[in-house]
Amino acid sequence: MRLSTTTLGCLKWDLPTTVRMIKGYGFDALDFRGLSGEMKLWKRPEFSTGLADSARLLRDNGLAVSCLSTGIRLTDSDPARRAEFDEELVRSAELCAALGCGQMRVFGGDLKGAGATEAERPQVITQVAERVGELGFRRLLARENFG
Repeated sequence: MRLSTTTLGCLKWDLPTTVRMIKGYGFDALDFRGLSGEMKLWKRPEFSTGLADSARLLRDNGLAVSCLSTGIRLTDSDPARRAEFDEELVRSAELCAALGCGQMRVFGGDLKGAGATEAERPQVITQVAERVGELGFRRLLARENFG
């Protein structure tokens, strides 16, 4: 059994520090939810221009990437936010492919994000289910194109 932890508790650390400390604590894997204060990993040079080196650093230290935790919220109904989440999904899927990670976390969200009331909960659940299908399809497309 592998033991994994999240970067959420050490967001100020850079990648070398994260790898050294997490390995030193006896973990086998990382769930990335930000790095060096940036929640969108693809904006960090370690995961854009330096992705191959970062993957090698993790691999050379025996650390797997167990999950990429995103900020995607499925109940959000604002078109601009949904477009941001779509970009986050594709970028995260690219990183998953490059890092050998098969897991991505998203948030269901809340009724407020959907602009709904408690009485509209069944409709929101349907919306979330439809959004999961949409995002799953896009992730498959991203995998076809990038991994």
